[in-house]
Amino acid sequence: MPTNIAVFLTFLSLFAILQAQSVDPFFTKSDCGRTKQCIFKPDNCVPYIDCSYAFSYRVDGENLIIELLGKVKSENSSWIAVGFSNDSVMGRDSLVTCGAQFSDGNYSGRLTYNPGKSNRPVFIPQEIMDEMVQTIYTNYSNNTLYCLLSRKIVPVNGVNPNEVFDLSNPKYVLLASGLIENEYVRVHDMDPDHSTFPFVSQNPINLIDRSKRQSPNYQLNVQPSNDHTVQLSGNANSGIAGNNITGHQFLASQQQNAGIPQNQQQFQPPPNLPVGLTAKKQSDLLKVHAILMIIAWVFFLPIGVMFGTFFKYHWPNTYIFRKNIWFQAHRVFNLIGIACTIAAFVCIFVREDWQWIGPSPTKSTFENNQWPSVHAMLGLLACVVAWAQPLNAVFRCHPTSAWRWIFKFYHGFFGFGAFLMATAAIMIAVKHFKTVFTNSDAALGIYIAFVATFGAVFVILWFLDIGSWWQRRRNVVATDMELVQVDGKRHVTLTPATVRTHRIYFVLLLFFAGVALGATIAISILIGLRKVQTFQ
Repeated sequence: MPTNIAVFLTFLSLFAILQAQSVDPFFTKSDCGRTKQCIFKPDNCVPYIDCSYAFSYRVDGENLIIELLGKVKSENSSWIAVGFSNDSVMGRDSLVTCGAQFSDGNYSGRLTYNPGKSNRPVFIPQEIMDEMVQTIYTNYSNNTLYCLLSRKIVPVNGVNPNEVFDLSNPKYVLLASGLIENEYVRVHDMDPDHSTFPFVSQNPINLIDRSKRQSPNYQLNVQPSNDHTVQLSGNANSGIAGNNITGHQFLASQQQNAGIPQNQQQFQPPPNLPVGLTAKKQSDLLKVHAILMIIAWVFFLPIGVMFGTFFKYHWPNTYIFRKNIWFQAHRVFNLIGIACTIAAFVCIFVREDWQWIGPSPTKSTFENNQWPSVHAMLGLLACVVAWAQPLNAVFRCHPTSAWRWIFKFYHGFFGFGAFLMATAAIMIAVKHFKTVFTNSDAALGIYIAFVATFGAVFVILWFLDIGSWWQRRRNVVATDMELVQVDGKRHVTLTPATVRTHRIYFVLLLFFAGVALGATIAISILIGLRKVQTFQ
C-alpha cells in the first residue's frame, strides 16, 4: 500500500509539471543556469540543431527530473542514456536509458546497468521500475531523440544499490546513444572522432547539492584537455556549484537576456576534487596493458616460435651455457614474452577492479557475443596456454626417447594455438577498440602487415624445411657429418648446400624480426600518445 501511494503521488506531481506547460516539453537552453543545470556536447551547441548530446537535471522533491537529448540513427530502434558512475571509465555504471522497442515499441525510460563493457536491464518487478523511473514525455524529430524523465534520487526497497546508485553522492556523468536489437541496447559509437561518441564528465558532479553558494555572478574557466579551453558561466542563486560541472559552456548572451550582469568574477574549484586523476590512472593502466601485449605477441613470442620451429639444426657447434643457440634463444624470447603477458594481465585486472568482463553464465547471449567479451576470452586463453608451455616443457622426455615426438606435437600445437588466439584478440582490439589508438586505422594496417609478414615467412621456412627433409631422404646431396671427438664433444660438419640454406633461414628471420620490431614500436607509439579517453 505505501508503494502504491508513493507511485500515485509521483504521477500526481508529474501531472502538475505537465499542466504547468502550455506546449509540449522541449529542451530549452535559456533555462540552463536558472531553473536547471545543463551539460552539452559539443560546448555551446544549440539543441535540435548541432548538439550531439544535451542533458539537464533538477531536483523535484525526492526525484531528479532529467532531460535527455541526442542524435540517433533510427526512429524506431534507438536509445539514449545518461549514466552515473563512481569513475570515468565504462563499467559498473548505473544508467537511465530511454529507448524504443523495450516492450511496446514506444519510447520509454528504464533502469539499466553496465557490469563491464556491456549493458543489461536492471531486473526488478515492473511496479518498482515504475516507481523508480517515470517517462514524462518523449519525442523524435529529424534524427534527434528527446526524453523527459523522472528518477528517484535514492533507490527504494527492493532495488540493488550496487546497480541503481544513490544520486545523493557526486557521480561522473556519462552520455551515450545507439541502436536497440531484440530489446537489448547495442554498443555505442566506438569512433572517438565521431560526433556521437560517448561523453564523460571530467569531474564528479553533485546532482542535488545546493548548499555551496558562490557570489551572485561568477565565471569559471578550466582547461580539461590540451585541445581547447572551455568556459562555464552561471547564476549561483540557481544552485549551480562551480565544482559540479566541468568542460561545458553556458552562453553569456543567454545570461544577459536573463538579467545577469556581465561583470563576472573569477572562481576556482576547490582543490580536493580529483581533476582527471582517476581517469588518468585507469587510462595509463589500459595503455600499459596494451603495449605489453603488443611487445609480447608481436615481437618476443613470435620470434621465440620461429627459433623453436625452424632453427634446431643451426649453429650446431656453438653453445651458450652448454645449450645450443637455438634453444637458448627460444627459451629467452618466450620467457620475456610470457613475463610481459603476466604484467599486462595484472594491469588490466587492476584497472577493472579484479572483475571478469568476459563471457559469463550470468550474462545474456547478446552480452557474451560483444567484442570486449570475445577479446577478453581469447586473450585469457592465449595467456593461460602460453604460461603452461614452460611447465609442460619441464616434463618432456629425453631427446633420444621414442616418445619424444608426442612432446614435440603437443608443445608445438599449443604454442602455435596460443599465438593464433592472441592474434585474433589483438585484431579485435585494433579493429573495434578505436579509443585505444591515436589512429586506429594506422594501427589496423600495421598489424595486418605484421600478420601477413609472419604468415609469409612461416610458410617459406616451412617449405624450406620440407625441401631439406626430402633431399636428405632421397640422398640427393651430401649429408652433414657428426663426429665425436676424443674429449667427448660433438662436432657437426655442414655441407655447403646446408650452409646456403641456413643463410636463407637467417636472412628471413632477420627480415621478420625487423618487421616485428617496427610494428611493435609503431603500434606502441599509437597507444602511448593517445590522450585520456576513458569511455570504451
